[in-house]
Amino acid sequence: AELGRFLRTLSRALARVTGVEDWNVVQNNGAAAAQVVMHMHYHLIPRPEIRASGRFSESFTMFGRGKREELDDDEA
Repeated sequence: AELGRFLRTLSRALARVTGVEDWNVVQNNGAAAAQVVMHMHYHLIPRPEIRASGRFSESFTMFGRGKREELDDDEA
């Protein structure tokens, strides 16, 4: 639970510094999941708005705006 709170705080700080408000938080677990550094670590990947169409539009929609606003509380 503590790690989740820290990632939320870190994501908000990075959004303020970079101006990008949308992020993917990724943790690869195990060699089959493309983990190359064998300790727990997270990737915070900025996702600027992309207007996608075709076969990639579902992926961009899944990681796009909307869900974060629904899940975030008002604390920053």
